[in-house]
Amino acid sequence: MQTNKIIFIYFFIFSLFGCKESNAHVSEKISIKDSLKENVNKQDTILKEVPQSFVVSCGSGCAMTYNVKNVTSTGQIKKVDFGVDTYIDEVLSETNQESYLFFYDQFNKIEKIQHEGEKENILENLIPDVVESFKDFANSLVSKQADPVQNQIQKNIPNSNGFLYNNKINPKTVKYNKLNVNSITGISKFICDISDPRYISLLSKNDIKMILVPQDCGDFSYRYYLLTIKNDMVVSDLYVEGESYEPDDQNSKEVTSFSIDKDYNINVSTKYQDSFRSDVYKISDDARLIRK
Repeated sequence: MQTNKIIFIYFFIFSLFGCKESNAHVSEKISIKDSLKENVNKQDTILKEVPQSFVVSCGSGCAMTYNVKNVTSTGQIKKVDFGVDTYIDEVLSETNQESYLFFYDQFNKIEKIQHEGEKENILENLIPDVVESFKDFANSLVSKQADPVQNQIQKNIPNSNGFLYNNKINPKTVKYNKLNVNSITGISKFICDISDPRYISLLSKNDIKMILVPQDCGDFSYRYYLLTIKNDMVVSDLYVEGESYEPDDQNSKEVTSFSIDKDYNINVSTKYQDSFRSDVYKISDDARLIRK
């Protein structure tokens, strides 16, 4: 394998800080290169609005500027092509072309970053300041590509009516994210089809994530549960949206909907044939849903 400038700089950093290079390797279930080739016709549009560059320090008098040349997206993997300028004592000494693969989980949290063609996770091998620079850039990639409505939800910005969430799902047109059932303890029992695990990203409150999962494998095709997740574990679940009725009796239909206000109170309302019920839940610090 041909040694390039950036690998040399990494070893230089390790020697300065007395760090030992990690020998841990992340095993790959699939070849990333083959995966990208197979999905070349399925790639998302190139991300236009990303930071143009960022700088990392590579030792005394040494700095590297990563200039973004191109960004493409295939599922949860972002490929970024950089022009990397290396400066020694503020004088440009070398320019290289580098490509990196950014891997995200189902919540768009960065999991690992690999130099294309390598298997080592650079987030585990570099000094903290360099890791933070790469993480900040990785976070900017996913925030820039979110659509305005979803971006508002993910940032927990109240809408004009003061709600963080106040929508109704159309099960015929809703777009789902794919869920990694092995990454969250206790979630498999809420997945109807283990071969097609689906969810809708909702909100977060500090380190507590909220998602919606469809429960359309029973008698009713329109039912959604809200799950609270903390420390990669399902803590609480609550039926919040859908319809149900007695067989052959549409007049007995029950319609449930919900909203979340700016204080994270969850209001679940159910309309019956001739009555109405509304319950309000709060989210505890340990992610439990408690009726108020």
